[in-house]
Amino acid sequence: AALLHNPHNPRSPWRFPHAGPPRSIRENAMMAGAQSVLYRVSLDRVVSLHRTLPKREFRAWRVAFSANGGYLAYGGDSDEVWLWSLSDRKYVGPFKAAAKPIIAVAFSPDGKLLAAAGGGGAVRVFSVPDGRTVATLKAHIRLATAVDFSPDGQFLATAGTDRAIRIWDLKSYKVQKTFKHPNISVWALRFSPDGRLIATAGWK
Repeated sequence: AALLHNPHNPRSPWRFPHAGPPRSIRENAMMAGAQSVLYRVSLDRVVSLHRTLPKREFRAWRVAFSANGGYLAYGGDSDEVWLWSLSDRKYVGPFKAAAKPIIAVAFSPDGKLLAAAGGGGAVRVFSVPDGRTVATLKAHIRLATAVDFSPDGQFLATAGTDRAIRIWDLKSYKVQKTFKHPNISVWALRFSPDGRLIATAGWK
């Protein structure tokens, strides 16, 4: 089951069924095997099926909405990133990533860029919606596992199983700073709203 926590009543979350593994629950969109499911949730605790996207021949793991709600991007165990236009109700793409699988996807704050991280430690940045490759970053050893754009859109943070967190300048696409976690592989990271902090999570 997927839980959506209500900040006004934290002891009573909304619960609704989900067929996929726990790791596939991200960003208010659910990936049930190779099928993408969007749910609409209202404050009266009603959860209704909003739309089921057409099936793709791969297992979808990660999803992200653009900030304006115009696009949903997702990737999984293939080397393709799919972009779904929520207004036109059709696919744009696919975008060819550097390698498979796709472990993480993220939109820039203005929705004009989409970053995909995954196999071979690579992170590829695409322009939206045309899918042009803007940059391919050899960001990490083995797997690149997490990506996030800074709120001002000037930097991209990446993380990987090599325990490194790197901050990239989006004008030059060069590394500005590298942090090394002492004992865990980082599988999630997020900028704070003011862009001054980065939170990370992972496991040994």
